[in-house]
Amino acid sequence: MMKFTEKIVILCAFLLFLMPATASVQKSVDDPQGDVQGISGTVNMPDIDIKKITYSQANDGSVTVTIQVYGSIDLNSIYMLTLNTTKNGEETIYNVYYTKNKDFVYEWYGSENETELKAIEVISKNIQDIINGTFDILQGNILRVQFKLLNSSELPVNLMGLTMFMEYSSEVPTIGMDNATIKFELPSQNNNQQNNNQQNQDNEDGNGFPGFEAAFLIAAISIAALLRRKIL
Repeated sequence: MMKFTEKIVILCAFLLFLMPATASVQKSVDDPQGDVQGISGTVNMPDIDIKKITYSQANDGSVTVTIQVYGSIDLNSIYMLTLNTTKNGEETIYNVYYTKNKDFVYEWYGSENETELKAIEVISKNIQDIINGTFDILQGNILRVQFKLLNSSELPVNLMGLTMFMEYSSEVPTIGMDNATIKFELPSQNNNQQNNNQQNQDNEDGNGFPGFEAAFLIAAISIAALLRRKIL
């Protein structure tokens, strides 16, 4: 017969197994209202006007990111998140895409049978692939995405949210774009590296990391491709 203490040990182990992973990294950033950029200046597009971005990473490498807008998550708009991580000096980029914009969905899949795009693309030195994740719309204006990092010991460097809207009903297209960035503090190996990193961060304006330029390049290429399809 199993002893009482053995039963207690088994019960405790089972309860520990059921406990959710605790968050090891949590950070958020707020973005001002009314800063959506159009072709000739700011435009009023609350559905892509970013209000807040949040990031949470558990000890097991589970990640939850959210992007909140002042309006509502719009079916015709495009919502992107780019997460930059590092581990032992090696960089990994996670690109998150969400939209029901039929033109953008077609550009991604090359098929008219698909109606929405929910994708998490991971790019590192040795891999470029699509990984699993979950997408949820909360309270009508929050997009929540959950997935797992390739390695639980990866540390976040930057997280950028990018939103876009494109309309071609007239000769002059209507385009809007907004972005917001979270920067994370990394443990430095020495004081000199820490000072250099801090100086570089102080000199940046909130949009200055390689993933940011890459994401905007992707956005520009996507817009150009869509414009070409509409013109032809």
